[in-house]
Amino acid sequence: MSSKKTNKKAMFGALALAAVLSTGTLMSVSAAAASSDLSKQIVDTANTLVGTPFLWGGTEPTKGFDSSGLIYYVLKSGGVTNVGRYLSEEIAAGTKVTSLADLQPGDIVFFSNEKGGTKADFGGIYIGDDQIIFSSAPGNTTRIQNINNPFYKGAFISGARF
Repeated sequence: MSSKKTNKKAMFGALALAAVLSTGTLMSVSAAAASSDLSKQIVDTANTLVGTPFLWGGTEPTKGFDSSGLIYYVLKSGGVTNVGRYLSEEIAAGTKVTSLADLQPGDIVFFSNEKGGTKADFGGIYIGDDQIIFSSAPGNTTRIQNINNPFYKGAFISGARF
């Protein structure tokens, strides 16, 4: 085989490998960008709902939210379709986040009312800087709360990333 043909094959192979590698890289960047866009949308939507009244079973900003209803509404608004209406369904969806230190803005967080509990009793949306937005109890509104205190640290069960 002539050296011109060998060089053409080698060059073609190198170009093909470069195309595969660059396509894989572009796909990863695109997936990361899509996740980042969704996270931003989750945080932005949650921020617009601060001040909405608490309502047991509520899933609409015009009427009010309970904690799972707020999560459900925010995720559905972002186009997340694989999530149910109740905390038990919401905690099972998404990619599990096991530590408060690993949370990223847009993650959903779940807490127990008992320190060391394993059943999610309420949840919220992590917006960054140790802050969550959640709807907690009758008489309150959807609000921002700092999670960097002993109660939340002991009550944290899990997070979910979408």
